[in-house]
Amino acid sequence: MSYTVFIVLKNKILMKGKYMSSRKRFIRLSLTLIMALLLIVQTGCLSVDAENKDQIELSSDGKLHQTIVDDADASVTGEELENYINDSIKEYQGSAGNVALERCKVRDGKVNIILNYDSAAAYAAFNNVICFNGTLKEAYDAGYDLNRTFYSLNKVEIPYFALPAQYPDSKVLILEENTMVKLPGELLAYSDGVTVTDDGHIQITQAADDTIPEELQVTTASPVFIIYRASK
Repeated sequence: MSYTVFIVLKNKILMKGKYMSSRKRFIRLSLTLIMALLLIVQTGCLSVDAENKDQIELSSDGKLHQTIVDDADASVTGEELENYINDSIKEYQGSAGNVALERCKVRDGKVNIILNYDSAAAYAAFNNVICFNGTLKEAYDAGYDLNRTFYSLNKVEIPYFALPAQYPDSKVLILEENTMVKLPGELLAYSDGVTVTDDGHIQITQAADDTIPEELQVTTASPVFIIYRASK
């Protein structure tokens, strides 16, 4: 991370046009990049996760919980980061749903951030990225292109038009960020750009958008589709 990039973020210079489409995408980028520039401070008695991760957990009620764990460094205090996130949430005031900061801790050389979103729509609006959760029909009606190859858990190809018949009670989660995903039920199928480990962990591994400079990349070149059956 260059000092120049840090100064740009700290002074909240908005990138417009080809690379950044709005302030909300800038906010999402800032949260991603500032994680590597935090001051190690010993505050509070709450422990923090030690393993780096970026994870989105979808609840059965449609809410999303985002967890970010990364190394801390000596440039920005935890208090500054927490204030920045809360200011961004206040500025958001989106009709798509509420966003709340549950946790922002810097301890033992690690930063932990947990953000809660009322819905996938709230996540999408706040971060200015694609994030959709609903039925296959709802995804189609919303304009998402399902015409792509899907794979079952045993890696057998499934044509997109066979999904409704094969998985009649399924839902789809659509994302465009390389992150771990936790579902509120059973994974059924997925598109290219998704890796499922032997222990069942879901990781989006889609190529980044190479039309954007590497240091500004926060989204994948195309969205990925995760088909699942929600627990009852």
